[in-house]
Amino acid sequence: MPSCTLRTRLRRHKLWHYGLVMDALTLGASQRTVAVVDAEVFGQVFSGMVTTNDEGRVVGANGRSDMPFTGDAIDRLEPRLSASSLTLLRLAWRDRRLLLG
Repeated sequence: MPSCTLRTRLRRHKLWHYGLVMDALTLGASQRTVAVVDAEVFGQVFSGMVTTNDEGRVVGANGRSDMPFTGDAIDRLEPRLSASSLTLLRLAWRDRRLLLG
């Protein structure tokens, strides 16, 4: 869904920018952001999301198709994430009161 359409559908959301990361091997730059979206709106926007694509499948604890935002969940993802993605999740976990406030 284009971001303009998504933004129009979201009545309550916040977007936080954590920085710009340069990949040492590819010299590619990527933004590190955190989006906070109301649960009801998230369900409406993403309920039709596929569970499998060329990159793999959506996984969660105990057969869930979602992944809770907890310190334990972040630790379980560590082996599969880049250092910058893992750092972003840990910073978001640290700042969760501000992000969700």
